[in-house]
Amino acid sequence: MPFSILTAWNDNHVEIRNGKENLIEFSLLKNKLKRHFCSGCGDTLFYTNSLGWRIVSQILIDTFKDVSATNLSPDKHLFYEQRIVTIKDSLPKYLRGSNSQIYIDS
Repeated sequence: MPFSILTAWNDNHVEIRNGKENLIEFSLLKNKLKRHFCSGCGDTLFYTNSLGWRIVSQILIDTFKDVSATNLSPDKHLFYEQRIVTIKDSLPKYLRGSNSQIYIDS
């Protein structure tokens, strides 16, 4: 798949209910990104970006009991300038993050 499906949540909407003792955080100081992963299996659970949002993969969303991926719908494309494929839909396509310039199809 030439793209990632991610969801962004305010930090107070992502909670580790079981296994908190296995949560390991790795910080990238340069871009203020934190990776949170399980020390038991090594899987990445979520990232925290410089805005404090918790970035969760679609793969994990499908395993949650309280949230179904079918209840979520995309509202934008981010980092579109780095795309590998062109996506034809009506959603706004931000060249970088959500506060960057929007891609205009010519």
